[in-house]
Amino acid sequence: MDVKTIIDYIVQNGLGVVCVVYMIYFQNTTMKEMLNTLTSINTRLSIIEDKMEREHKKEGE
Repeated sequence: MDVKTIIDYIVQNGLGVVCVVYMIYFQNTTMKEMLNTLTSINTRLSIIEDKMEREHKKEGE
């Protein structure tokens, strides 16, 4: 997409539409980053939980 196309789109549809499109794009990319972060946290918590279960079993023996 070149600059002329962007300017034509703004002229035809107004700046408000462009702002809405940008916000949707921003939210989408932010949510993808949040999903990756939360997945990483979930993986780490699962590892910690497994280690705690193993330690608990060792103490019970």
